[in-house]
This record gives sequence, C-alpha cells and structure tokens, in this order.
Amino acid sequence: MPKLELTSVNIGCKLANTLMKISHLKFQSCFIWSDSEVTIARIRSDKCQDPYVRNRVKEIRDSAFPIMYVSSRENPADLLSRGCDIKVLLASSLWKYGPDWLISGDYPPQKEYLVDMSLNVSVNEMIAEPVNVMPPP
Repeated sequence: MPKLELTSVNIGCKLANTLMKISHLKFQSCFIWSDSEVTIARIRSDKCQDPYVRNRVKEIRDSAFPIMYVSSRENPADLLSRGCDIKVLLASSLWKYGPDWLISGDYPPQKEYLVDMSLNVSVNEMIAEPVNVMPPP
C-alpha cells in the first residue's frame, strides 16, 4: 500500500506540473496533499531505499512542490475508498469543494517531523499564505 500512496503523490506532482505549464492561469503556489504519513516520511528521508521508491522520491523532489499532510477525515478521496454511498457522496460538501480550510487558507497545522527541514522555513511560514489562483491579465 505505501508504494501506491507514493505513486499517487508522484502522479499528483506530474499532473500539477503539467497543469501549471499548459494553463493560462498564474499560480502563486501549489501544494500536494497526502494523508499518508509513511509516504511523506519516505519523501523526506535520505535513507537508502529500493530502486522503485528511490526513483519516485527523486521525481517528487525534483518537482519542488511542498508535500503537505491532510488527515484522512478531511481527504475527499477517502470518501470513495471507504465505500461512501452515492447519495451521501453527492450531498457531501467535502467531496464537492474539499475541506473548508482549502478555500479559507487556514491550513491545518503540519507535524514537525513531516516538514522538510532543508526548506529553511518554519511550518507556519510554509503554510502562512493561502494558495491563490490568479486570472491572466
């Protein structure tokens, strides 16, 4: 399972990179969110890992997107993976819009051990500014 989570983050980074390149929008910033603490720890770790993991970690790091932790209960994708009824899913604001803090910019606190210390910023500085999408001029 952890390799699937790692692959998901890798695909998310590739997708975000592609969207930022082809979009006519200007992005102030972009975060990749994961509810897998194991995956985030693997990305942050410099320990020797098997080739599959090492190659994906390199691609994720090369993308330069901050990988942020989101709890499973605030992760819209988990509604489906936990077998949510379709009527409940369609009525869910979490499914339609994401967690409330995503729009407000009041991001959840990050666990210190999941933050990449090589960034030379504190957790609060890392999430202090909301993600804004600016329309083209």
